[in-house]
Amino acid sequence: MVLIVALVVFCGLRTQAVYAQADTVQVDLVRQSCDAGVITDIEVIRGSVFDPDSTDIGAVAWVYRLMDVVHIRTQESFIRREVLFEEGDCYDAFLAQESERLLESYGFLTEARVTSKPDGAGGRHVTVSTLDEWSTQVDLGVTYDEGLNLEKIQVTEENFLGQGVFAEFTNRNRLETRTRA
Repeated sequence: MVLIVALVVFCGLRTQAVYAQADTVQVDLVRQSCDAGVITDIEVIRGSVFDPDSTDIGAVAWVYRLMDVVHIRTQESFIRREVLFEEGDCYDAFLAQESERLLESYGFLTEARVTSKPDGAGGRHVTVSTLDEWSTQVDLGVTYDEGLNLEKIQVTEENFLGQGVFAEFTNRNRLETRTRA
């Protein structure tokens, strides 16, 4: 019985060693087939809506800082989901350019840049930088009929919770009057 258990354990360990060796060979083959190198790391840098260090905003800087605090930046998980590559893939400059184009097509991102550099071990370190755009819009419907009336308030968010989801809230309150003749 002990001999059978020892044989099973030995075979199991031997099988794991063979699989580990096969995985190493497979990774080496992928590295050899990628001319530009394998993507070893993807860094995501998410820029805010307003640059707090900008000297152009002057006396109203506090307004921009407040809006930046209220704004929820696009989440890293959303950006990683939208790029056309992931860690372990062969680096492809065309896919990097298409990822930039795809990210910039969203109305809530002003800018998207995908850059890469060698990591020193034959792979590529890729950086995805984005800059958010203000994505909340408020629309008020006001009328003046025997006083000021707020008939509509609509809040639209194109990047709800930083996940790229469109959300809208609308409240209408119309005053109707009838006249009898």
